[in-house]
Amino acid sequence: MVSLRFKKAFCVMYSGLLFVSGIVLIAVSSLLLYRVFHHFDYIPGSTVGPLILLIILGFGHIFLTWLGIKGPTLEYTFHIILFIVFTSILLVTEFIIGVWTMILRDGAPTHSVDLMTEAFNEMIKEQYYNKDFARMQAEIECCGLDGAANYANYFRTDDAIRLSYMSCKDNNVPNNNVDFEPYPDGCQDAFPDYLQLLLLETALMGFICTGLQAFGLYVICSFNRSLKEERSRRARQRAELQRQLSAQSQQSQTLLPQPEIGEVGMVPPPIGISHLASSPENEPMRPPRERPSAPDVPADPEKV
Repeated sequence: MVSLRFKKAFCVMYSGLLFVSGIVLIAVSSLLLYRVFHHFDYIPGSTVGPLILLIILGFGHIFLTWLGIKGPTLEYTFHIILFIVFTSILLVTEFIIGVWTMILRDGAPTHSVDLMTEAFNEMIKEQYYNKDFARMQAEIECCGLDGAANYANYFRTDDAIRLSYMSCKDNNVPNNNVDFEPYPDGCQDAFPDYLQLLLLETALMGFICTGLQAFGLYVICSFNRSLKEERSRRARQRAELQRQLSAQSQQSQTLLPQPEIGEVGMVPPPIGISHLASSPENEPMRPPRERPSAPDVPADPEKV
């Protein structure tokens, strides 16, 4: 059986891991949130919710670190119970975030394509340069909705459309024979894959944190159970020690000499110096008292 001291050290190690996971969770969630806002015109707003919750839960990890260290090291039951309660809440919340993100992952690409199609058609119709769409083409490495053919009828006559088309240039293709080679894939195929990967990373963070919380819950519950057993053992030891001390005290009292009871039921005083001083044998000799003589009575003259 694992000792209580080892489990206590394990709880402290887990608390340190929880602190690191909180910092990583805040950093990675913030990075993913930046990627969402970077192309927010073509990403559904519902994808922001899980990432904001993960950032908040990252601070929850850091707060749990304090409870995870103070509770086991000082054996405070109140802090241990709080740690178990908050860990259970985080476990359920992070699992829900993972499931929620996977549900969003199924419907988000369709919504993203609708937003992208609307933006591209508006750009072609109004004939203006859409810098957000151009940035998406350059970073995602795609061109138009279905490919470079979407620009075929416009980039030669309109400068703004030509500028958007120029962001489709594939820099990985050597320009020996051609002056311009666009990306072969359309954005309505490439960008949903990018969005699904982003949501998959968000869901994985939720599920990984769920596993971490489940492990921490097992560790702290195991420590709490061992602590209760240890406290029961200490209580039994104290009770046994008190019983032994009480038995020794009673035994020492029975070994002491008991005073005898006199005829009238009174206990004679102990023989000591004061008793010897007050005994008649030790009193000094006193002269006997003379009895007072009767007074002289004059004789009756008649009897004489």
